[in-house]
Amino acid sequence: MSIYPLKKKTILFLAANPKNTTHVDLQKEAKEIAEGLQRSKKADKFQLEQQWAVTPREMQRAVLDYKPEIVHFSGHGAGEGGLALEDGMGQIKLVNAKALAALFEAFNELRGVRHTQRLLFRSASGCDRTSHSIRYRHEANGGR
Repeated sequence: MSIYPLKKKTILFLAANPKNTTHVDLQKEAKEIAEGLQRSKKADKFQLEQQWAVTPREMQRAVLDYKPEIVHFSGHGAGEGGLALEDGMGQIKLVNAKALAALFEAFNELRGVRHTQRLLFRSASGCDRTSHSIRYRHEANGGR
């Protein structure tokens, strides 16, 4: 048994529900994740961090500040158009899959790792295509 505590894996929950989109109950989803972690046998291995009404800049800062192993986005997607984050006024601000892939690739380079975080997308629509696009770009770039 080690005298040094193991570092918890960070799960970063990012949520955006811009005013000009269909309402999604993001708080319910965050609560379900937190409760699921508490009930799990490995609850002590994870730390859940949450960022709400995420703008593109806040997303970048959260990824750099928390250094998550798992990123969970909840909100809306636009397929190849990317994720629907918020602007400063709470309106929709699309961030395309290419920009998202570049963010995670740059983050991995800063961490000195050659693999990506686990990216989870949950949404009313469109995030599945966005996540496939990010995964494709990641694999096309040699898995960096």
